[in-house]
Amino acid sequence: MMLIIVYTLWADIGYNVVLFTAGIEGVPKEFDEAAAIDGAGPIRRFLSIKLPLMGRTFAFVAIMTMANYFQMFAQFRIFAPKGGMNNSAMVLTNYIYRTSFISFDMGYASAIAAGLFLIVFVVAMIQNKMMRADWSYE
Repeated sequence: MMLIIVYTLWADIGYNVVLFTAGIEGVPKEFDEAAAIDGAGPIRRFLSIKLPLMGRTFAFVAIMTMANYFQMFAQFRIFAPKGGMNNSAMVLTNYIYRTSFISFDMGYASAIAAGLFLIVFVVAMIQNKMMRADWSYE
């Protein structure tokens, strides 16, 4: 399980770095310049100006990462193709795969997939409510 966690973090870090880099670049330069004129150093400007204004980026990355982790398939299919010992590494996506393509029970697999969609949707909506990002820079 630790190998799957490390691999997943390694695979996702590039995507998240690109998103956070774009988020930092999306912060208006006027705020940074005003803080520099007021005498704030680079660390203080980052912690007090850029980081709080990146709320939208943090919310987007959190929701996308959560949705991706609910839908993990390849990592578990590669590292634990049969579900691990006593199905300890069996995740919902692999169960859907096993039900549909090994047991050939497409109806039941479709129902599970619809349930997975509902779970991801509900969790994303809850996360969206909890992470209410300020969409203005005023």
